[in-house]
Amino acid sequence: MIKKQIFIYFATIIEKCTLCKVQHFVELKIKCVFTLKKQNKMIKRIFLTFFTLAFLFISCDTKEEPNAPTSDSTDFVKKIIYPESGNFYATENGESIIVANPVIYDVVVKNSDPSDEWTDFCLQNLDVQAISNVIFNAVYHKKIIPYHYRMDTVLSIQDVKEIEKEVNKEGMAMLQFEEQWFLNEETFEMYKKVSYIIFGMELVNDNGDVYGYKPGFKIYLDKEHNNTELNQEL
Repeated sequence: MIKKQIFIYFATIIEKCTLCKVQHFVELKIKCVFTLKKQNKMIKRIFLTFFTLAFLFISCDTKEEPNAPTSDSTDFVKKIIYPESGNFYATENGESIIVANPVIYDVVVKNSDPSDEWTDFCLQNLDVQAISNVIFNAVYHKKIIPYHYRMDTVLSIQDVKEIEKEVNKEGMAMLQFEEQWFLNEETFEMYKKVSYIIFGMELVNDNGDVYGYKPGFKIYLDKEHNNTELNQEL
């Protein structure tokens, strides 16, 4: 009868442990010990042994799952910083890294607002007329090939002359660049490699306000797009 009572208590402990109700441990232990006060010492030892094993079992079973492994920011930096050079990125022989491959952006090169002093300041050392002169002169001497700004087809000399008339009248107002940007971690020098340039003229409404830009043509700054065979088509 006593043994049966012990095993019943033990089964109860296991059940409550499995449900992770830790608060029942203390209450159950007190109740069991009180019941067994009148039993002999051997029975008490058996009970306490069972109780201890049950407690250890549930302690292991109810332990919270560890979080998914994460990388501390300092650990991450250690992995990608190369201690020999102190650089963030590994390069051979101090080469530059490419930080834009490519980037396309527009630059307004004509200030249409006389009250915009900041734009005047930004453009004060820019010679847009020189850029225009060089581009058209190079096209006429077949040093570079003019391309349609969107279709990427070769334009004829006649097409170029018509566009030049607009440029001479309105002036270049916008330049669009496609570029690669390079940054050197050793020297902290940055340079750009221009792939192409598209220029544009202002589009003005009846009130004299600029509402956009009319593209001229595109020129590439590499040999592949300016070869002799294509030049013969002009």
